[in-house]
Parts: sequence; C-alpha cells; structure tokens
Amino acid sequence: MPYHFALPPILRRHGGEWLPAAKTWQVPTSSLKAALQELASAPGLRVEVEDRHPITDKIMQATRAQPDDSQLYEKLPKKLAENLMPFQRAGVQFGLQRGGRVLIGDEMGLGKTVQAVALLACYRAEWPALIITPSSLRGPSSIFSLRPLKNISALLSEQWADALHSWLGITDQHIHIVHTSADCRFRARQPKFVITSYNFLGKLKEDIETRDYRIVVVDESHYIKDWKAQRSKDTVPVLQRADRAILLTGTPALSRPKELFNQISALLPTANLKMKDYGERYCSGGNSRFDKYCGASNHEELYRLLTSTIMVRRLKQQVLKQLPAKRRQQVFLRLDAGGQQQLNALSKQLEAGREAIAKAEGADDGGGGAMGSLKAEERKVIMEFYVASAEAKVKTVQDYVVDMLENDQKFLIFAHHKCLLNGIEAAVRTKFRFALLIRLAMTGS
Repeated sequence: MPYHFALPPILRRHGGEWLPAAKTWQVPTSSLKAALQELASAPGLRVEVEDRHPITDKIMQATRAQPDDSQLYEKLPKKLAENLMPFQRAGVQFGLQRGGRVLIGDEMGLGKTVQAVALLACYRAEWPALIITPSSLRGPSSIFSLRPLKNISALLSEQWADALHSWLGITDQHIHIVHTSADCRFRARQPKFVITSYNFLGKLKEDIETRDYRIVVVDESHYIKDWKAQRSKDTVPVLQRADRAILLTGTPALSRPKELFNQISALLPTANLKMKDYGERYCSGGNSRFDKYCGASNHEELYRLLTSTIMVRRLKQQVLKQLPAKRRQQVFLRLDAGGQQQLNALSKQLEAGREAIAKAEGADDGGGGAMGSLKAEERKVIMEFYVASAEAKVKTVQDYVVDMLENDQKFLIFAHHKCLLNGIEAAVRTKFRFALLIRLAMTGS
C-alpha cells in the first residue's frame, strides 16, 4: 500500500515489522485482524483487503506446523559455532525454527555447505544422514602430485567428505560414498553418513527404506526442478519421508517459478500442493503452446512467501561486510579406473628412475655419461606423466564442466594440453552450439 503517516505507528503497535528488501510490512497473523480494524478507522486512510490465495495458505499452514528446534543450536561444536559468520548463524537458526526443513538459497560462495553441516550437527541424535549431490561433489577423489612421490595417488576428501571431517571430526570409516553400482551394497556397514549422487539414488531404494534416513541433505537442489525427470522422481519422495530436509542451491529457480514447485513440495509434504493451483497463481503469462506454466506471475508475492516460510537467501552484496577479503576453494575430481591405472604405472616408473639416480649418486664412480642418461630418462618420464595426467582427466573435467553449465555459473577454465582443451570444447558444445576457446602461447624470458 502507498505510504501514509498513520501506517508505521499503527502497524508497529500490532507487532508489524518493515522489510526494506521487499518494501513491505510484515504483521503477525494473530494481530492482523486488529491491525486492519485500526487502519480502517484512521482518518484519510483507505484500506482494501485481498484474501490470501489458497496456495499461500497451504504453504503458511504447513510451515507453522513444523516444530521450533531453536534450542538445538546449543548442540553446535564450539569450533564450528565460533567460525560461522553472522549471516550463516542466522541461516542455521532459520532452519532450526522450521524443524530442519529449509531451503538455503544463498548466492554461490556464501557457505551453504557449512550451514548444512551445522544443521547436521544440531540433529546429531538423528543420524545416519543421507547426502545427495551432483556426481562431481561426493569424494573421496584421487589427485596426483610429483612431490612428495609417496603421495602420488593419495586419497583426499572432496567438498562434503572434507567438510564433515573438518567441522565435525567424522572419519573415513563413518562415511560411505557411492561411486559405482557396487557401492550401493553395504548392508554390513553402519556409516553415519552416506553420500551419493542423484544418478545412484534409485539403486539405493532398498537401503533407504531399510535404514529410514531421518535427515536428508540435497546439494544443488535445483537439479530436481523438472517433475518429469527421473532424479526428481527418486529424490522428492525421499525428502518428503524424512524428518529433516535441507536443500542447498545458489540458484533456487534458474529461469521460471515452476522450477521451485518440486523443492517446495519436497519441504512441505503436508501441504499437498498441486501444480495446477501453484501454476495458475505463480506461473501464468507464458506464450508457449506446449507448456502453460512457462510464465511468471505474482513473483514478488512468491518471494515474500518463500522467504517468510521455508527459504533463506542472501546475496554477496548484502553481506559483503561480513565476508573475508578473499575465499579460495579446491575441488578434487575423481579419475576413472583407466586413468588411475595409467598414472600409477607412470608414477612407479618415475620412482624407479629416481631410485636409480640416487644409487648412482651414492656410488660416485665418476660415470657422468650414465648419470646424464638416467636424468634424461627421468625428464622424459615426467613429460609423459604430464601428458598422461591431462589425458586421464579429460572425462572427469568434462563431467564437471557440464555440471557447471547446468548450474548456469560463470567460470573460467585454464588448461595447457591440447587433448584437455579439446575435451573441454566438446563438453561446452553439449549446451552451446558455438564455443570460443582462446589458446595462449606462453614463453619464458
């Protein structure tokens, strides 16, 4: 409603709060009737009341029915609690107030993972937990380095496994990661966390029903935007059965409000939402003959509804003062079996060559020609190792690039070897018809 001098004092008397971002007043439902009566009697002020749409009532009622678990915030480990930034603490508290059923839609780089880990810590009594991610974010993964040689094929944790270990001290034996179909069979184990991709969720159906996971985390939850997709059919029922459902995405809806429907339905199963009702209210106005819900309507109302019920979303510019100067993150990608074997073989060859050089140096027999030959062979193996590592990474890097493209993220890729550049180009062409790759030639001074 337009500004009137009588508005602020009346609404504040009834518990109203001004929301600058939405440019609207929020009044508790219990005080709304009294506030409207006072507004109607104010001189020079005309008030028109529009009834809430049934879909809005369903979402609000289902949210109010969730328990308030704010007291569980005390369960956070001291290290984790001290390292949370203020807006991250607010996100965790928002999730607890809604019984652990929340969509954390913060912009990329604002620490959605650590907020989810904090919620997992608060609900520690309800473990084991199921974590569903895109295929490139599970872990552990193999990475290769020439120094130190003994760790050339060391197993390192990726984002989720690493976060669980760093913040909660969860060790490898308590984390089961599904990389292949064989990993879906682990009845003898009782891990505290099972990390799987959307692709393997269907094959875990029996395990999910047997273990009855009470806590489910879905990373990049916009992947379930299409209700016709198999991963949505596998994921949404699991979320609806769980007591706690934590959805994470930097882009809750990539382009249209209809992409939010599955996520809302997954968080609020008791609302019994119908796409027809939701679509008529928030997805009308499209001009497609094949999709009557391709439009967007009442989008400001939808945003206010979601941020007051199930979704917390902050942009970098809103929390800039709370952020450190710069944040860096490493993402380790898993190599396939063929690439792993190829690099293992080269690493053994390189290690044998270096042992031969060390023995020759220890003997010190003045055989300069033999030593030079050994070092030349070492350099040759190192160059072969670099090329082989690029070839081995092609498929894994392609998968990661496709994930980033589906996530509509802006990113830069730097690569050196032609085989890897060609692989990246092929991955980009799966989404775009034309791709421009700039090859830079670098020379030493």
